[in-house]
Amino acid sequence: MPSELRPRTMDYSCGLGPHLGGSLRRGTNIRRSISSSKYIGGIDWHLRTQFLEQAKCLELKLDIDCTVLAELQDFYRRRAVVEQDYADALAKLANGVKQRHINETSK
Repeated sequence: MPSELRPRTMDYSCGLGPHLGGSLRRGTNIRRSISSSKYIGGIDWHLRTQFLEQAKCLELKLDIDCTVLAELQDFYRRRAVVEQDYADALAKLANGVKQRHINETSK
């Protein structure tokens, strides 16, 4: 079977540790001996472990994203202060030039 026609396997381990021997990849045949309660318990344990790993990964990503968001918020707050100072100084300079122009033209 050509490689482009074979079903792709997806790794849902979120990059944390080994992927439980590949038993939870999409495209694998999970119907093997489902009648065995021990096997079903094993699948349940593997799924629970996989979901816990994914939850840890997502929690870590959330913490990182919150930190980045806080840094961006602080950056834009500081930038707004600098831009406001610049605008105030520019307005003061423009008023000074305008006042000088008025004084010179009124003479």
